[in-house]
Amino acid sequence: MKVSLEDVLEARDRRQEKRRELALKYRLPVVVLTLNIPGETKRGEIPDYIFEAGVEAIGRELLEETAEFSVVDAPTGNEAFFVARAADAAQLKKRMCRIEESHFLGRIFDIDVYDGEGGQVSRSSLNLAERKCLLCGNDARICARSRVHSADELNEKIAAMKEEYELLYD
Repeated sequence: MKVSLEDVLEARDRRQEKRRELALKYRLPVVVLTLNIPGETKRGEIPDYIFEAGVEAIGRELLEETAEFSVVDAPTGNEAFFVARAADAAQLKKRMCRIEESHFLGRIFDIDVYDGEGGQVSRSSLNLAERKCLLCGNDARICARSRVHSADELNEKIAAMKEEYELLYD
């Protein structure tokens, strides 16, 4: 199913509202997993498989620290919410960045961390390196903003990474 920019923006607003509700309810850090999937199609065998790998990786990292876990099944892409019993949101963000950097599919994961008041903990606030582009290794935000690579090129790379991951780990 193809989604529009309006659909993606509405999903982002709903995600922010859910995150705010969790922050108000628990006053604990919230980890949100989505995927960096370019183009109009955000769901399917490949993104759903990669999403499950991300949920498993975060779940293993948080183990007994999860106060609440939920998944939103949306045409704009699945979303996972972990409320973490971690006192330090900055340390939690570092742990999530390690997943993004070390997991075979981690460069496709988009793991955001919010503190107990709902403020986002960014890579830059922790002096961590920005994310690299899947194709050329440059700053991913610059490549995405200027559309250096086509959605087809990126999706081909994502499909190849998923296939290789399956061969290595399934």
